[in-house]
Amino acid sequence: MNSATVVSRRIRARSGEGERLREEILTATEQLLLELGDDGAVSVRAVAERVGCTAPSIYMHFDDKTDLLFEVCSRVFRALDEDIAAATSGLAGTLERLAAGHRAFIRFGLRYPEHYRILFMGKPILTADQWADLRLSGVAGFERLTQRCQACIDAGEFAIDDANLAATYLWSAGHGFVSLRISKPGFDWPDETTAIEHLVHANIEGLRRK
Repeated sequence: MNSATVVSRRIRARSGEGERLREEILTATEQLLLELGDDGAVSVRAVAERVGCTAPSIYMHFDDKTDLLFEVCSRVFRALDEDIAAATSGLAGTLERLAAGHRAFIRFGLRYPEHYRILFMGKPILTADQWADLRLSGVAGFERLTQRCQACIDAGEFAIDDANLAATYLWSAGHGFVSLRISKPGFDWPDETTAIEHLVHANIEGLRRK
């Protein structure tokens, strides 16, 4: 890349100070995260080079690299609610809606492995302060999962009457499957679609009233 190109890119970034520059930084970070497949390889310097700005410009918008990465991931996970809403739209049965939402969560995690790894598989000491467990559970659709479990309880479908317990069980089971698929790619995994269907069915059957 020649110096003229760098100057041109920096001028565009400067003219977008504020929300526009912040958006460019987030977009560049996500691109690097997906390209490199490793959050450890995504540096503030690399993001600055991709945007065409200086590292101090990034620190004007984000406290540090962790803050930046978590904001990128949160934007992706906010789309999870949209995915689940689309998957459950038009379904009348409470169990149908629960299964569709459970399935959507699992598929979402597998579609965005690096984002998932950062938010749910990283060391707690690396978690930014603003990403407390309660907020994470909301971002990951836990609150809506609890509501769908409560609907099943109200309809007499479940053998237990604790929606939080049911949601925690389903969330944990889904997380276990996603995290293992992400962390053990070399394992001889069964067909993904078949495995997900069996998992969803078994998880929900385990909660149903016999």
